[in-house]
Amino acid sequence: MNKTLVTGVSKGLGKYLHENMDSFGLSRHYGYTLARKYSTIIHCAHSKDVKENLNLTRRLIWNCTGIFIYISSIDALRNKRCNELTSYARSKIDCETEVGRSNLNWIIIRPSSLMGTKPNSITKIVNGEDITLTADSMLNAVLYSDILDFIKTKPASGSYNIASNKNIGVRDLIDALKSKTRMGGFKYACGDIDNPQVKRTTLETIRLWKEKYDE
Repeated sequence: MNKTLVTGVSKGLGKYLHENMDSFGLSRHYGYTLARKYSTIIHCAHSKDVKENLNLTRRLIWNCTGIFIYISSIDALRNKRCNELTSYARSKIDCETEVGRSNLNWIIIRPSSLMGTKPNSITKIVNGEDITLTADSMLNAVLYSDILDFIKTKPASGSYNIASNKNIGVRDLIDALKSKTRMGGFKYACGDIDNPQVKRTTLETIRLWKEKYDE
């Protein structure tokens, strides 16, 4: 019997993985009740509460008997490099450290901006909505399906950057999509991403997403 658990299944990537895998689901709506152990856990859930994130990660590690897959973020790597830790990045780094200390077969996945059902600055550009980012901000994006495809390859224990192989600037993206988006004053830079696992550019990724979700 399959004993895979996916967390954070009420929305976003967690919901996508749960719906496309033979798995049990766990979300905050059900109180994160853990009544059994699982041979594989895919931990997507994230809270604004840093302490809650770390405590849940520890509980999940204890309830895992085999493979533990933690969904982190490329922002954890970027913030660590720049020595500018946001609370989000700090939380991801702390959980990565906890996972790495375990005796499990652990896999840390660091995706760039996720393109699926949840809105973000990239989807706003696609839809012609205003954003807070500057024209020279740099972006990278991958699809929910890229994460699922990578998990299906059964990678060896380690950390992986799931990102497209070429970034794109906000101004270039707006021009390429002929978007009417107006920009803001916050500069974001995804930075150079080592060993990206997705063999297409960010613009190609965004166009694939647009084909699937545009109505």
